[in-house]
Amino acid sequence: MKKITPIIAILALSFSSISISQTNNINIVNYKIVEMNGKSSQRFNSENLEFELLYDADKSLFQLVDKLDEKENIIDSKIIKVIYGGHIKYYKDNLKQEKLMTVDDEGIIYNVVTDFNEYTWEIDPNETKEISGFKCYKATTRKERKHNGIIKETFQPFAWFTYEIPTSYGPVGLDGLPGLVLEGSFDGKKIFYATHTSKANRDIQKPKTNKTVSFDAYSNKMYDQTDDRNKFQEENKQEIERGKTQLKR
Repeated sequence: MKKITPIIAILALSFSSISISQTNNINIVNYKIVEMNGKSSQRFNSENLEFELLYDADKSLFQLVDKLDEKENIIDSKIIKVIYGGHIKYYKDNLKQEKLMTVDDEGIIYNVVTDFNEYTWEIDPNETKEISGFKCYKATTRKERKHNGIIKETFQPFAWFTYEIPTSYGPVGLDGLPGLVLEGSFDGKKIFYATHTSKANRDIQKPKTNKTVSFDAYSNKMYDQTDDRNKFQEENKQEIERGKTQLKR
């Protein structure tokens, strides 16, 4: 198979010991995020963002742990969350064969139903690396995003997973592999990497919303909004530039 260039710098991880014994406690994996090039905007810095994956044998939930400083600019905090996917939760129920994203779209919260077997992974048995003492294997796949049936974007998600923790979950909906994903990326730009694990008496609940849509409907809406925004900017280009000039004075 064709290999994707691996991450140049191996991220330093600090894990607590992981027990795979059956208990009533929920497993928790905490993740941080880094740009592929190792750089981030000074204004929209992802260093303070932390995510968590809650899982047991039947269900999982991946979400933002909101630790942004309350003193930060509110608008900037909202932008940071959107840029790095903090406005989306990922839920999966193996028993009901259900997988969805819960999206907060400017205060309107709804569930987006996605394909339960979303990814068709290719595992390269020869491309491995050690992450905090666990031997991990690289898996890659291909994902398309469409607008009204027309392919608009193509992504190459990748994941580093370990057989030593036999659960099929991972961050940001990267799942379906024969082991826990310790590092991965959907778009090849933003990389989620595990920092530590723990157990706690917590519940994994399906996010409750008043609206449920298909992924195709959600995708069409997102591209429609982008097209409308681009059209508005083009039609009002002169006024926007005039406003920028006035602000600089």
